[in-house]
Amino acid sequence: MTARRIFISLSVAAIVGFTGCVTLLSNSGALVRFEENSGMITHCKYMGTVKGTSPAGFIKDLKKENALNEVRNNAALLGANTVLITSKDSMFDETVVHARAYHCPLKKE
Repeated sequence: MTARRIFISLSVAAIVGFTGCVTLLSNSGALVRFEENSGMITHCKYMGTVKGTSPAGFIKDLKKENALNEVRNNAALLGANTVLITSKDSMFDETVVHARAYHCPLKKE
């Protein structure tokens, strides 16, 4: 292996190590909204519990965003359009978010 090839391999490994994997938001996940007020979901149908994790990387905000994207994607798979976060835990090696997923009537404007 040439020195250039080794340098490129090490650079790619460092970038992946520092940023971790990126969880992309699916089209249906993008339609799922976060609700902070549990009183706003009284007319919603409970669909299940969802979890999002981001196991790698050193950038805290990116790990949080990845975990939240996974929550939204998982909620969409259940047919939900709203999530109520029940816990967020950020540790050095991973971020974990738990939420309750609901299908709420669309607001008329």
